[in-house]
Amino acid sequence: MSADSFIVFYGVRHMLTEKELKDCERRQHPLMDLARKARLDHYWGNFSLDGSDRYVLFLGKKIAFLGAEGISELVMTEPELRITATEVDTKLRDGGITGVASFFFQYEPDW
Repeated sequence: MSADSFIVFYGVRHMLTEKELKDCERRQHPLMDLARKARLDHYWGNFSLDGSDRYVLFLGKKIAFLGAEGISELVMTEPELRITATEVDTKLRDGGITGVASFFFQYEPDW
């Protein structure tokens, strides 16, 4: 059983094509490999609000997974957020993962 959730992630977001989904299902997407080598987190899922396909792969740091199957709250200070961003930015750059790193607050419905 699964439930709606809400992910808080810092890093880069990659919109997945249908072809890339099979690699993600096998945990063999090239970006996942880069993230593992850089000692970063990765998370992917369908983030559509209407049941259509909107698959996204996040690379960086999973800060929180909120919801019935996660935690109910998270509190972070501004210095903690800065430290997280600085550490992830360095690992992304050193790992050859490109893109503008951002904080993502993403709702994930249970389809």
